[in-house]
Amino acid sequence: MPSVPKETAENKRGESAASMVFIVLAIILFNFFPWIIGAYYQSENGLVNVPVFQMEALRRYLPLINFAFGLGILRELMILVVGRYTVKLGVAVIFLNLVAMTLCVAVFADSGIWNPAFPQALSQIPDFQDFDLAYFWRLFQQLFAGVLIFAYALDSGTILYRAVRAKG
Repeated sequence: MPSVPKETAENKRGESAASMVFIVLAIILFNFFPWIIGAYYQSENGLVNVPVFQMEALRRYLPLINFAFGLGILRELMILVVGRYTVKLGVAVIFLNLVAMTLCVAVFADSGIWNPAFPQALSQIPDFQDFDLAYFWRLFQQLFAGVLIFAYALDSGTILYRAVRAKG
């Protein structure tokens, strides 16, 4: 049986470390500065910030969002500790991804988390006045859940592929 190249079987520690750094930055952003996630435009009164999220709803969902982020850190720690891609690791990562994906989809599929004033505020920008922003905003909310599902499925598939390939 041919040996598996070392780079195929072992994980790259830098990938996990970078992922954890970005997850921690996302935790900080969502917990302490969520209003900066939005659109910015210049008006006659200065720079205007239109948050994407309804802040009260986001605060209610923050425990679930933080738990999903925590699962992401746990996932990366497991990858670091195991040190190589295995089928057991792949199955564990898929389980963590399924739980995190379910939480994220439940949170972001709720239309109450999204700022209902977002499209109206953007319609004040001259470049956006010809667009049906209310339609785009509804479409974005629906597509966002699909993008989350795709991202988690892609990550799970990649990990499982690496594990099966490393097994030989």
